[in-house]
Amino acid sequence: MTELTPSAEAPAAPSPNLLQRIVGVIFSPRQTYQAVARRPVILGAMAVVLVLSGSTTYWLMNSEAGQRMLSTSFEERMREAEANGDVSPEQRQQMRMVFQIIGRVSAVAALIVTPVFIAIMAAILMGVLNALYGGQVSYRHVFSIVTHAWLVFAITGLVTIPLMVAKGEMASPSTIGALLPMLPDDSFVTHLLGAIDFVWIWMLINLAIGLAVLYKRKTGPLATTLLVTYGCIALVIATARSVF
Repeated sequence: MTELTPSAEAPAAPSPNLLQRIVGVIFSPRQTYQAVARRPVILGAMAVVLVLSGSTTYWLMNSEAGQRMLSTSFEERMREAEANGDVSPEQRQQMRMVFQIIGRVSAVAALIVTPVFIAIMAAILMGVLNALYGGQVSYRHVFSIVTHAWLVFAITGLVTIPLMVAKGEMASPSTIGALLPMLPDDSFVTHLLGAIDFVWIWMLINLAIGLAVLYKRKTGPLATTLLVTYGCIALVIATARSVF
């Protein structure tokens, strides 16, 4: 089995600090990932991801759009409960209290779910790519690359979340569907285009650049594979939403 050492061919260079890596992921990803491959650092980038994700989620869920969505969800739950039997005033009050704090709960959930999702994604990518390329890149290297790619979500959230708050809508403004509001509300095409997000596409291409640097491969095939996988997931989501 071939041993892959990402730093073997790279000349010695000062490691960029956290701010330089944040900016570099957006504007010069290849050079940034070369530095990350030489010295896989995780903590700073993960902290930025969690702080931005948690704060923007909290803001969104406590905005007018978020509160309206929660209110609608609460009323739907109440109608379902009442259809299945009597709902006491105490039960209604308890459920209302749950929905009132769900914004804070969502922010906390983002702090827990995000690193777990990144860790799982890194493990899957490491397993598949190490087997495919016959190499042995460490989990720490892949985890660091995925974490830095996730900065794309955290940073773009500073734009997309304010847009959602300003529009008073929970739908992401960065999907293809957001550009085509004339489509019918409940069609397969609408659900499909609503599941394809430009931010996800950007992140996956950015991630492909990092993985290509790490495994010393071309970016094109890796990016194509990631985007095709994403497209298949979008198809499944659209099909499920159309049926159910």
